Amino acid sequence: MCSKRRSKAPPKTVNQIAKSLKSRARRINQRFFDPSTSHGELMFSLFGALAQYERALIHERVMAGLAAAKRRGRIGGRPPSISQERLDMALDYLNKGESKLSVARRLTIPRTTLLNTLERIGWQPRSESEEGDGDVDERTAENNQKKPLNRRRRQA
Repeated sequence: MCSKRRSKAPPKTVNQIAKSLKSRARRINQRFFDPSTSHGELMFSLFGALAQYERALIHERVMAGLAAAKRRGRIGGRPPSISQERLDMALDYLNKGESKLSVARRLTIPRTTLLNTLERIGWQPRSESEEGDGDVDERTAENNQKKPLNRRRRQA
């Protein structure tokens, strides 16, 4: 595994290994891998470049696969812990003035899960001054509308 790992190292590391082997004057199995010769140094650099090229190809294939899955409507990652229906119910209860703890207990959702979901969708609690006047700030009303769950997506 060690020799396999070395071949997949970035070129800078391959060059460091070659210099280290050159300083110790060790030879690897065959003459053309001798890092003390220009031919051996070329081979080390070539294998390092090929390994880097292979990693770049793998990365491109993975990104192409993710893009194809996205076009088919498949979104990766962990599924949401609260369904959209339960989130809608929770927002209704919260907008009516219930506490987050009572909503979490009523819907049998862990309190921290509810809090994290509310933070992720940008829900803002109404202040008491807004409730007393009857005038609701338009920004707060927009924030408290039912929103679909925003799931995190990988950045390409």
